Amino acid sequence: MAEANIEIATADGFQRPPLLNFFMTRYIAAYANEIAGFIAAVTNGTATPTTGEDGLLALVLADAALKSVKTGQVVNVA
Repeated sequence: MAEANIEIATADGFQRPPLLNFFMTRYIAAYANEIAGFIAAVTNGTATPTTGEDGLLALVLADAALKSVKTGQVVNVA
């Protein structure tokens, strides 16, 4: 586990919380909730909490972020 590069200042002093360095570890609760929502939808015959459009929008944002890094420019997404 990598150390965080931030400090939290409180009345008790300064602390540096650990930084979780792998996205699966960082977002374990989110993945667990997504899987539970999928299982509930299949079990109950209802719609899933996330859709293909959600995945597509995430990809659009990731592509825009990569383009911004490569060009150094702001990339607008509609």
